[in-house]
Amino acid sequence: MHNRSRLGLAVLSAPVAVALAAGVITSGSSNDLAQAASAAYCPSPSASAEPTSPDPAPTDGWCPADGATALPTLPAPAPTKPAALTADAKIASLVPSRIASLRLGGRVGAYVKDLATGEELVASGADSALMPASTTKLATAATALTALGPDARFTTKALLRGSTLTIYGGGDSSLTTRGVRALADRAAAAARGAGVRKLRVIVDDSYFPAPTLARGWARGYVPGSVSPVRALDLDQRVSMDTSMLAGKAFAAQLKRRGLQIASVRRGRTPAGAAEVAAVQGSRLSAIVKQMLQVSDNDIAENLARHVAVSQGYAPDWAGAAAARTAVLIQLGVPLTGVRIDDGSGLSRTNRLTARALVAILELAADPARPELAPIFTEGGLPTAGRTGSLRPARGRFVTAPSKCATDKLWAKTGLLRDVVSLAGLTYGKDGELKAFAFVVNGPKSTLTQRRKVDAVAATVTGCW
Repeated sequence: MHNRSRLGLAVLSAPVAVALAAGVITSGSSNDLAQAASAAYCPSPSASAEPTSPDPAPTDGWCPADGATALPTLPAPAPTKPAALTADAKIASLVPSRIASLRLGGRVGAYVKDLATGEELVASGADSALMPASTTKLATAATALTALGPDARFTTKALLRGSTLTIYGGGDSSLTTRGVRALADRAAAAARGAGVRKLRVIVDDSYFPAPTLARGWARGYVPGSVSPVRALDLDQRVSMDTSMLAGKAFAAQLKRRGLQIASVRRGRTPAGAAEVAAVQGSRLSAIVKQMLQVSDNDIAENLARHVAVSQGYAPDWAGAAAARTAVLIQLGVPLTGVRIDDGSGLSRTNRLTARALVAILELAADPARPELAPIFTEGGLPTAGRTGSLRPARGRFVTAPSKCATDKLWAKTGLLRDVVSLAGLTYGKDGELKAFAFVVNGPKSTLTQRRKVDAVAATVTGCW
C-alpha cells in the first residue's frame, strides 16, 4: 500500500504542484496533499460518468465512493507493549533499590552474579573490604577440601611403652565417645597382652601448638564461642581443655576394662612407644558440611591448622593464614583487600569482599570441581527456612517477604554484634543459578536486621 501511495503522488505531482503554487495547500501536510490529489483526479458526485481526463482516476483508495465527503484514513498503529524485564534485569533493578528502601545502614557490600552467563547483575560495594563474620567459613571449607580432599580422615592413636599408654591426638574434630571406646578396647587388650595391669596415661596433643588467642579475638570468645584450639577433641564439646577431656574419657574406658590408672597428664609420647590402636574420624566432606550447617567455630579452627600442615606451614595462626592465602590464590579467588586471621570468622580484623565470597561460591557450584561439592551440591549450605543456621528456630526466612524463599535458597550466615552477612546460591525465575553475597557492617545485628538481609536475598530468587 505504501509503495502504491508513493507512486500515486508521483503521478499527481503536476496538479498538486499547481495547488501548492495557488496556496490551496502547504507542503507540510500529507493529508492536504492527498485532498489535492483527489480534487485533481477523482470525479465529483455531479460529474458525468464519462471520464474528462485521458487518465482514469486511481481506484485503490484514493478516490472516495460516490456521495462520500471524506477520504478514508488509515487506522492508528496499535500501541506497543514495553518488553518484559528478564529475571536478571529484575534482580539488577530490585536488589539495589531494596537495599536502599530497607535501610540496611552502615557499610554494605553486595554482589550478585548469574553463573550461567557470567554476567554481573549487582556490584554495589562489591570490592569493599568488610568484616565477614562466619561467611569466612566458606574460605575455610574451600581451602580444606582443596588442600586435603573430601575423603581425608584424621586419626587418633594409642601408643604403649612399658606401663605408659599415650593417647595421641591427630586433630580429629569428629572424635566421639564411641571412638574413644573402640580405642580403649584395643589398647586395653594390648596392655593386658603385654602383662601390664596398671597404666600411666599421657595425653599428647602436641600435633598443634599450645593454644593462644587469634588476632582480633576478644577474650570473652573463649570458651563460650570457641574452645582453645587443640589437637584432641571429644564429641565437639565446648571446653577450655578439650584434650584433657578426651584423655580422661579414655582413661575411664580403660578402667572399665579392668585396668588400673595411676595418673592422667598432658605430655609427649615416649620415644619408642608402639602404636597399639587407632581410630579414624569422619570423612572431611562430612566434617565440612557440619561446620557450614551449624557454623561450628571449633571445627573451622581445626581445619585451618590441617590446611597449614598440608602446605608445609606450622599449624599456628600465622601458618594457617599463609596456607589459606596460598590455596585461595591457587583457586583464583580475588584477594584485593582480603585479610583472614582465623578460620571461624570471629576475628574483628578479618576482611573479605562480597566479590571474593561469590568467587568461592562459584567454584563450589562448578561441576568441574567435584572436591568442592560438599559445600553446595552435597548439602553443606543451610537451606533457607529449614536447616542449620537458617532453620525456623533462628527466625530466618519465616516471615514475609523473605518466607517465599523457603527451600529455594542455600547460604552461609555470618553474625557479629555489628555484622550481618549472607552468602549463597539460588535459582532465579529463569531457572539459572545465581551466586550472591551481602555483607553489612555497622548496625546492630538484630533479628530485624537479619530479616532485612534475608529479604534482599529473596529478591534474587524472584519470589519477591
